[in-house]
Amino acid sequence: QNKEKEKRAAELAIANKELVFKINERKQTETALRESEQKYRLLFDEMSSGYAVHEIICDPGGKPVDYRFLSVNAAFEKMTGLHSAEILGRTVLEVIPATEPVWIERYGQVALTREPAQFENHASALGKTFEVRAFSPEAGKFATIFSDISERKRTEETLRENEDKFKYVF
Repeated sequence: QNKEKEKRAAELAIANKELVFKINERKQTETALRESEQKYRLLFDEMSSGYAVHEIICDPGGKPVDYRFLSVNAAFEKMTGLHSAEILGRTVLEVIPATEPVWIERYGQVALTREPAQFENHASALGKTFEVRAFSPEAGKFATIFSDISERKRTEETLRENEDKFKYVF
């Protein structure tokens, strides 16, 4: 019986050591994950480009008709004037009812096909022109990285007008 108890005690000691090892391993993994998330969050929040993640909303026929704001960074808020506390969980048509359909169509194509897109487009409701890179991190969702190029577009238009005037004069 003593040998049986000693054997059982040895087995329990080994099991305890394995359990402690697994617990320590899990704690290290969780710590590494938290640190990685903090680094990602810092990058996300401090980047100068606007960044947002959205979920596409389709009608019963599968046509994109709207999209929902899931997360945005500070640069997004600064460039658009839209604040995360007021938009997260809401759709673009709830937030900006005058959103041009082309935005929803382009983003819908990215979210549904998972094919990235890059384009420039004017958002009349915001009175700004953006250079946009859109990609799909998972099916039915899309992320955007964008810059406000309104000033550049105004400068290009002024230059074009001045060239036209010059050509007219000469």
